[in-house]
Amino acid sequence: MAEQRAVSLPSQMTVDEYIYLPSDKEDFEEVTYRIGGKWMVYSMGLNQQDKFWQALLPLYHQGLILGLKASAAKGTKAQVENDREGHIIMCYTEDSDDKRCVKNTADAIRAAVGFREIMYYKSNAASIDGKYNHEGHKGVSKYMHTYKGQLFERAKFNRWKIVSFDDMRSFDICVKFFFSGLGFKFPRIVDSIDSLKTV
Repeated sequence: MAEQRAVSLPSQMTVDEYIYLPSDKEDFEEVTYRIGGKWMVYSMGLNQQDKFWQALLPLYHQGLILGLKASAAKGTKAQVENDREGHIIMCYTEDSDDKRCVKNTADAIRAAVGFREIMYYKSNAASIDGKYNHEGHKGVSKYMHTYKGQLFERAKFNRWKIVSFDDMRSFDICVKFFFSGLGFKFPRIVDSIDSLKTV
C-alpha cells in the first residue's frame, strides 16, 4: 500500500480498493499490528459508506479508534454513481484481548453511526494468518456485539459466550465525556441472556 493522495471520502477514491487512516503506509501498518483487531461495519452503497465514514472520523481523531480502513469506489464515474454494492469499514483497536476496550469501542461505533445490526470483531492475527470466512474458515470472528450493547466472545465448539464485567454500567471516562458533549446516547445494557431472544 503506497501513501494515498488526499481524499476525504470513500466515494472519492477511484484508484485504490480502500481508503485508510492513517494514510501513510508505515503508520497504518503500525496500527494493524498482530495483537490488535477491528470491528467490521457494513454499509449498502457508497452514499451510506460516506456517511458512516464521516460519522466515524471524530472517533479516530479523538483516539477512540486507532485506525480506519474502508472499501472505496475504484471505478469509473458512472460505476461510482450507480454503486449499490455492500461495503465495509474496519475500525481498529489496540489490543484484541482487552475486552473492556473492545466493548467500549463497539458502543462508541454504534452511537456514532446508529448501527443496529450485529457487529463482528476479528483479530489482526487471524487476518495475518489468512483466515477468512469466504475461504471456508470457521469461527474467524473473536467477538460479537449486539445492538442492545452486549459483548459475546468465541467459546468452545464455535459457540458464543456472553462477556460479563464487574460493572456493566461503567464505560471508559473518555468515551462518556466525548459523547456527552455530542448528545449521543449509549445503547441500553441488558442484564440477562433472556434479553437476546429478540435479537
